[in-house]
Amino acid sequence: MKLLDELRFYVDKSGVFEINSPVSMHDAEYVIIGVPLDFTSLGRRGVDKAPNLIREALFQVETYNYSCDTDFYEVPFHDLGNLVAST
Repeated sequence: MKLLDELRFYVDKSGVFEINSPVSMHDAEYVIIGVPLDFTSLGRRGVDKAPNLIREALFQVETYNYSCDTDFYEVPFHDLGNLVAST
């Protein structure tokens, strides 16, 4: 069984960068995967929403970094989704 086929049982792809992921997982240099857990945090509920909130925030920032002379969307990345966590 291929790795991607196995991962489909453990990954939730809702809210991912599918439209903006420049390359497939196999061709990517970087793979983004969210870990939405808050049962390990002390006193702060809601941190499980962080992976999708970070993705939303990335849509609102400038993609070009002048100091590095790099456009974020030219970096070969793929957003795999969030791990499905159960307690």
